[in-house]
Parts: sequence; C-alpha cells; structure tokens
Amino acid sequence: MIIEREFDVSIKKISIKNFKNIEEGELSLKTGNRPGAAELLGIFGQNGTGKTGVIESLEILKSLMMSLRIKRDFAEKIYKDKENAEFVFELELQSKESGDLSYSVFYGFKLSQAQEEIFTEKNDIQTISVPNIIDEYLKIPRTGKTALTITISRDPNTLLSATPKKYFPKLLKKTEGPQTAPLIIEREKTYDKSMSYLFSSKFLTFLNEFEEEDSKLVFLIIKVLQSYAIQNLFVVTTRESALNTLGLLPVPFNLHHKKELNYGMFSFDLGEYKKVPGTALPILRKLVSQLNLVLTQLIPGMELRLEEKGTDVNEKGEEVRAVYLSSLRGGKKFPLKYESEGIRKIISILQLLILVYNRKGITVAIDEIDSGIFEYLLGELLFLIQDGGKGQLIFTCHNLRPLEMLSHKSIVFSSTDPNHRFVHYNGVQKTNNLRDLFYREIMVGLQDKPLYQRTNNSDISIALKLAGRIDYEDSTT
Repeated sequence: MIIEREFDVSIKKISIKNFKNIEEGELSLKTGNRPGAAELLGIFGQNGTGKTGVIESLEILKSLMMSLRIKRDFAEKIYKDKENAEFVFELELQSKESGDLSYSVFYGFKLSQAQEEIFTEKNDIQTISVPNIIDEYLKIPRTGKTALTITISRDPNTLLSATPKKYFPKLLKKTEGPQTAPLIIEREKTYDKSMSYLFSSKFLTFLNEFEEEDSKLVFLIIKVLQSYAIQNLFVVTTRESALNTLGLLPVPFNLHHKKELNYGMFSFDLGEYKKVPGTALPILRKLVSQLNLVLTQLIPGMELRLEEKGTDVNEKGEEVRAVYLSSLRGGKKFPLKYESEGIRKIISILQLLILVYNRKGITVAIDEIDSGIFEYLLGELLFLIQDGGKGQLIFTCHNLRPLEMLSHKSIVFSSTDPNHRFVHYNGVQKTNNLRDLFYREIMVGLQDKPLYQRTNNSDISIALKLAGRIDYEDSTT
C-alpha cells in the first residue's frame, strides 16, 4: 500500500478542449533526455494562440486539488459558444524508495458556466456568471488489472459511480438509498462554491471509512495529489508580474527548517516594512541567504539585505517583527523598489528555479518567464536547469533565445489552428538551430500546422495612416 510521503508527483500530459482560444490541444511534459533529468517545456508562438491557457489550466488544477475555489473569471473563458471546457491531466506518482513502484493517474473534469444572483452595494440583485465543475473523475490504470475509476455524478439521486463495481462493494452500497441524501447535498454545496468535491475534506472523510484495498488506494492517491498541489506545484501567472510593477514582490517558497517543510509565499510591499511572525523569521532569513548564493552570480555585485527592526505583538498575541528588503551594491544599500522590474522578477521566481534544479517532484509553471529578464541570462539559466536539474519547469515565452539553448524535445509551438493548438517542430537535426527554423517557418510555412498567421506590411502601413487621419480630422473640426 502506498504511503503519502514516499511519492514524487509529476505531470505527464495535459489535454485541453474548448478553453479560451484552445478548441483542442494536447501537451506531453515528459521531455527529459535521461532518467531523473529535469523536464522543461517551453511554449512559444504568436499572441493569442493558447500559451497562457496552458498556465491557467494548471492554475485551475492546483486550486481544485487544494480544495479551493477556482477564480470566478474562468466562467467567461469557455471557448466561443461551447457549453463546457474539458481538462484531463495525466500525473505520475513515483516511489522515492522503490523505482519499480509507480502509478499513472488521470484526473479529469469539465468546466461549465452557471448563473448566480448577488446583492450589490446598492442592494440591487445582479446576475453574474460563475464557474461550475461537472463530470469530475479519477482514473487509476493498473498493470494486469482493470483500471479503477471514481466518477462524481451530478445526478440528484446518485453520489458517484465506481468501476469495476466488484472492487467497491461496500462503498457503492453506502451510496444507495435515502442514506445518500446528506452526501449529495454536501456535494452540491461544494460544487456551488466552484470547488472540487473529489478533493474535498467531506469526500475524503467519507472515502476513508472503507477498508477495502481499492477504496483505500483511491483515498491515499487523492491525499498524495492534494499534498503535491499544496507543497510542490507552483503556478506564476501574469498577475504576479503586475504586482511587481505596482511595487509588490511575491516570493513563493518551499524550504526545510529544523527538519520540517515550510511552504507558502512571502509578499513584500517594497515601499513599506512588513510585519512577520517571529516563528517565520528564521525561514525568511534562510530564504534570503539561499537567494543570495545564486543572485550574486546572476547579477554580480548585488545582494539582498533583510532589514529587521522592533518587536510587537499582533491581535493573536503572537510576537511579530517589522522587516524590509533592500539591495546592496558596492557596499551601498538602497531600497529594493529602486531596482529594475527585471531584477525584481528574477528575485520573485529564483527560489522556484532553485527548487526545480534540486528537487524531483517539484513542478513550476511560469507565464511569460522572459518578461523583463535579459535574454542571454534567461537562455543560460534554462540551459543549466535542463542540464543538471531534477524537477519540472513549464513556461511560456516570446523571447527566442531559449530555442537556441534547449533540446527541441523541450520546445512546443502554439499553432494558428485552434483544433490542433500545440505542435513540435518536425525534422529537427542535431546541427539545426531551432530559432532559425522557427523564423524560416514564419516566412515560408513548411509545417503541417501553420505556426504564424501572416501579416501584410503594406496593410499595416495603410492602417497606421488611416488611424492618424481619424485623429487629425477630429482635431480640425
């Protein structure tokens, strides 16, 4: 039987249908060139061809497996006039102690749009769209045996289905008849909150009642996946970059301190002192020390300094201390807010890159990883992670330097075909420069699926002149 802490988890495949501008797309994340090597997947392509949709799908996955609400605006991101968006994630659980013990697990669900009435500040009733989860399931293939599948029903009289039925006799018996009503009510309450029922505490408590081997396996795998989402799956969206622009610095972390794993996010207002619980200070000090080891190599002559002052007590009676991040260059210290956005971006994601380099079982997804970062430095960093890292890094990028540094297996392009959004470049030889091949594809178009929707310079020039004429005519009337 599996034990939760004995497994590293990684994502093998992502399948997306009818989400944002992805009508259908599939990505394989098993790109390592050797066993145990880091798995990098860079997604490149024209604006509006589905790159951010991949990162957002992982954001949804993380929220559902953590039993958190998914963001309300996802209700508006179902493709055109489709009823549902569909997601399937294939995940791999690999034993840390035994290389022979592993599980491939499929977690799938559909995202639909529901209507909800809320009261405004003026006490008016307003109807808003909210995301709704349907057809949620977990499938566990097994060598030499039929796959185990748990599917959460939305039938008002049925809680779930479990196959093969012969492996779940006690569980299925408990979900029949009037005794199921309270469970069904709880299921609907959970889905009304735009949350997963499969990963909810209520369902896990229910599932844990059964000592059947297969029921227990399902329970423990859900617990492993939940732990992975909480501790080891990190998703950095463009919202974090926007916070950086506004002078806020979110720094996600995962660190051991006194043999305990600590994880979460420190968020700094770069113009103010931040009050930190005394218990968190040793972790923050360790984080800054760890960042400095790498930061001084990336940006020669620069170090972070953690300023500490005063001791206070918060509302909970806990001791807190005010802290402040500053930059030290050439012996001179000044507030970190005066560093460039690019440097602050590096600081905000650096601990995640350290994790990917050092730990198997870590998955980091970053949207627009190149935003503000010098292209040569970015290429070197990604090459080093591919060459010596252990975890998973999924990123979107517009800068093409990584095409010259990474294996073509680690690169996928978003095509202009919404029915086949993600493609690898065909016919790449060891001596080829993938960046040159991509430029050639843009100019000539040799692939089965076009990677660029051509623009016409003459038409653009005329449009620019016409736009200026509208402004001129308005200023003279």
